[in-house]
Amino acid sequence: MTIQTSTHHRWRRLAKLTLFLALLTSFFWLYPGIMDLVHQSTAGAVDASLDVTGRQITSWEASAFKYFHGRHRSGVLGEFRKRLMEEHALAIDQETMIAMQDRTSSGILPAANTLARNGWIGLYDGGFPHSVEGVERLEIDTGLRFHVLAFYQAWGDRQEHRFPWNLCHAISLLGSIPMITWEPWVTEFDQQRHDLHPLPDRQYRSLRAIADGEYDFFIEAWATDAAEYGEPLFLRFAHEMNNVARYPWSPEYGNRPEDFVDAWRHVRQIFHWAGADQVIWVWSPHAAREIEPYYPGDEWVDWVGTVCLNYGTEVHWSQWWTFEELFDNAYDFFDTTGKPVMIAEFATLTGGGEAVQWYEDAFSAITRRYPRVRMIVLFHQQLDTTVTPHPLDWSFDQSPWVKQLMMDRLGTFIMPAG
Repeated sequence: MTIQTSTHHRWRRLAKLTLFLALLTSFFWLYPGIMDLVHQSTAGAVDASLDVTGRQITSWEASAFKYFHGRHRSGVLGEFRKRLMEEHALAIDQETMIAMQDRTSSGILPAANTLARNGWIGLYDGGFPHSVEGVERLEIDTGLRFHVLAFYQAWGDRQEHRFPWNLCHAISLLGSIPMITWEPWVTEFDQQRHDLHPLPDRQYRSLRAIADGEYDFFIEAWATDAAEYGEPLFLRFAHEMNNVARYPWSPEYGNRPEDFVDAWRHVRQIFHWAGADQVIWVWSPHAAREIEPYYPGDEWVDWVGTVCLNYGTEVHWSQWWTFEELFDNAYDFFDTTGKPVMIAEFATLTGGGEAVQWYEDAFSAITRRYPRVRMIVLFHQQLDTTVTPHPLDWSFDQSPWVKQLMMDRLGTFIMPAG
């Protein structure tokens, strides 16, 4: 073992000891309050307190990670944060946009061509939101630094549905920017408290109800907290709205394209009124369905993106799809918007083909055919049970060959071009 490796292991042991002491301190600090809540038989309050405790642990983990790795990480990611917000400020400056109406023959603003000179990478790790350990392990093992850390959050009345202060703070401590896939499930709201329609009727045409203001009580509170948070974050609202049978905000539940467009504009307007203009809005339709009718308009969208997950033959309704087969339809429309493009979930399973070749072909296609792609978000979930009773493993580090390929190709993707 080299001196450098030995020193690294000592630092990691010290970091874990620091975390253990923080956890022990938190237990004694929170124990009396939790016991009072238990004696009062307030189950919801107990759940909320335990949830806050768990999120606070994530913040402490992030603080420890930042202490031992933060100097180098902040240097790598600090320029990304600065440039991203400069671009975002430019995009929402309507006077500047009007002054830049001299478009190229392709219909793309000259500034957008300049922005496409380098790429950024993001990560969704299956351990989020409970731990940053998976992020730490991947960054140490691969040498990569993830500009964006992604997670998912549903709507509702419980603590877990409120603005995720601690988790966003933890991600910000690491030097990264949060991306929240914000899912408008409407089943977790109390009917009498908010004077809502009963279930299951409430799920039908829920986007129209959102557009008509029936859920403003929730949106306004969340937007106010986002404004107070003040740091940049990506918000991927009501993703895959055109996917026929996946979510209650899909067409199967009576939602029409105009319902989605009106709901999107209404929600974004509330964020603007709340002062949360640092939020970066990601429009993310399903690539295999009709896309254009669901587009809210250039002035309402900051980034565009879609999912590229190849299920292969590991589920009965799928086959082995190449990256280009998954992405091509969406990109054709994305390119007309002039917006930066994000691959919001990027991974393949192994059943039915070779994962190494899939990733190699994907990166080749991105370089050759899709120059507007600015960000790739890795879907690193080892135990995905969202569509199957048995877990699916999307992690790219399960194979040393895939892991090495990803290190090489992503390292090239984030470097400025010439």
